Amino acid sequence: MKNLIKIAVLLLVAMFTFNTAAEAQFGLINKALSAPSKKKAKNEKERVMNEAHEKFAAQQEQMKLAIPQPDAEGKERLFSIDGKGICSWNSATLELTILTDRAGNTPGSVYKLDPATGKFTDKNGASKGSINADGTIESPNLGTLKLIVKIEDAFINYNDLVPNHGIIGLTDFRAQRIDSYTVRGTINGKADSKIGKVVNNRAYSSDYIGNVVVQGAVNPLLMAYVAYGIMLSEQGLAAGFAGFDPETKYTVAQLEDMVQWNNDAAKRKLMEYETSHPYAGFDRVTHPEFKNVKIGAIGLMSEWKETKEDRTAYYQGTIKWYTSISYWVIYEFEDGRNIMGRNMYSDVWSEGNSNVERKNFGFYEVTDWVRK
Repeated sequence: MKNLIKIAVLLLVAMFTFNTAAEAQFGLINKALSAPSKKKAKNEKERVMNEAHEKFAAQQEQMKLAIPQPDAEGKERLFSIDGKGICSWNSATLELTILTDRAGNTPGSVYKLDPATGKFTDKNGASKGSINADGTIESPNLGTLKLIVKIEDAFINYNDLVPNHGIIGLTDFRAQRIDSYTVRGTINGKADSKIGKVVNNRAYSSDYIGNVVVQGAVNPLLMAYVAYGIMLSEQGLAAGFAGFDPETKYTVAQLEDMVQWNNDAAKRKLMEYETSHPYAGFDRVTHPEFKNVKIGAIGLMSEWKETKEDRTAYYQGTIKWYTSISYWVIYEFEDGRNIMGRNMYSDVWSEGNSNVERKNFGFYEVTDWVRK
């Protein structure tokens, strides 16, 4: 019996020794197997990081101002405003084909770029302005424009540059980025006034022209030339600066079709606001034409609407209530023009205080208004 117990104990010791050795051996095997896996993950991470940096560098190269050179692929790029084509760009022949009559252009006209000088000419050799890599644009309509670069210190997200890479633990990298270009020119005799903003495939200037978009990337220099050099006229610029658009006109019948509500009490309240402020409540510096303006009529384009704006997530304890109404109003200027303003009036309450807000969404000429 004692011998049997000794044999059992020896077997247990042997099994324990075998298992310990085996586990040690398997641990070495697992370690050996995991080493290539970790190395592979590290290599993949470095590949993704390098790809992101290269993509970022390519984007920045595209943002640097340069006179376009002939592209063997000959891609066509369509420029549009509010979904309507205004011109197309042939990157092989360096030609802009005009598709609109905006700013005095003629549909079908072709403006060709000389890649050596940056000058544009039409089919007869007449000048259509020029572009220069230093950011200077000579506009046929507005004279000299200047692009001013905006540099931004930014954290660049690898996920944005290399999507779906599947690597965990990548951190953003910090870089100086060419964010956009500010377009400056002369407005009402004031030099260096801001006209708009240009990024790679978009130009912004809602006050003067709208948003110009191009299908596919082009150099910001070309974008600025199209949006502000040839598609913006002095008249359009003056309209944006002064606040009314002489190119858009309405008739009295069209205004009557906009009326959604006929309430005398509401109209009296709006009339009181419009007539109780000098210059009808507009800034006398930017809108001198409103001096001694008279109010011809008011039409209600909506009923009163109550809106609650809870901004506690951003400004602690701030909740606003708006009671608003949309309307048009006819302004009779001293110079004889009758201009319709699309306005919104709001009574605002916030933290026990109340005030009035009036916003304008555009000015337009009324062609057949008869003054009383």
